[in-house]
Amino acid sequence: MIERVISAGRPFLFKGKGVLLEPLTARSGTREATVAGNYAMSLDLTNAIHRQIFMGTFARDMTRWARALLRAGGTFLDVGAHAGYFSLVAADRVGPDGAVYAVEPNPRTFAALRRHLDTNHVAQVRAFLCGLSDREGTLRLHAPPGQLDYNATVLPRSNWEVHEVPARRLDDCLAEWGVGQVDLMKMDVEGAEPLVVGGGRESLARGVVRHMMIEINGPRLTEGGCSPAAFFALLERLGFVPGVLSGSRVVRREWAVLDPDPAHEEDCLFVHTSVVD
Repeated sequence: MIERVISAGRPFLFKGKGVLLEPLTARSGTREATVAGNYAMSLDLTNAIHRQIFMGTFARDMTRWARALLRAGGTFLDVGAHAGYFSLVAADRVGPDGAVYAVEPNPRTFAALRRHLDTNHVAQVRAFLCGLSDREGTLRLHAPPGQLDYNATVLPRSNWEVHEVPARRLDDCLAEWGVGQVDLMKMDVEGAEPLVVGGGRESLARGVVRHMMIEINGPRLTEGGCSPAAFFALLERLGFVPGVLSGSRVVRREWAVLDPDPAHEEDCLFVHTSVVD
């Protein structure tokens, strides 16, 4: 009964939902869960991220932004696609005439992403096993040992699995894919955000990417040598400003509303000035 209620309520986003459902949700076993439209994921409830997806509490703000900003025929770029949650949400929103580009460097996680795309027959999603960086070549990706499939990072970690993965530049990828406009880009790369932006400076400055939603991970950014404040300044130089969703569009906010504390984490929405000015 509890799981039927959780499934029925999965699409609904509201504050406090996680607190309400966490004590009622199983912490073991695998469940099939519909996450968007008719798209389903196979979720391991021992995995914290999978459990949040199962409850419908994962990345509440980002989910709301994606649903509002993506429309039929649109384009979504998923940088750090994990097992494909946002790629499936986006595929449902843009439909068969749209395009989703999913980039995931962790081989184990990419296998789950590929499995979800194949199982759901999602033809509008193209998946790439690589990392985005400021130069072509390879990245040393450190992935947690065991079954944990998230938090992989380019930052050194002792006793973690090391994978040498292809590195691509965002500018080169967009040119190769023939993408002239990205309606929304999601970025969650555990401290490698400055590298991704560094490899996409030309496209980002031109406003090819209209909106970005980014997990600002203060501890990881700082460990990598770039504070949240420095990263905000980099985005500002490329023409981005903080945004807030107003209906189905984004309006600008002042930079002062963002939290620059290097100890904090926050999901933030940005909009290019060519969209709001």
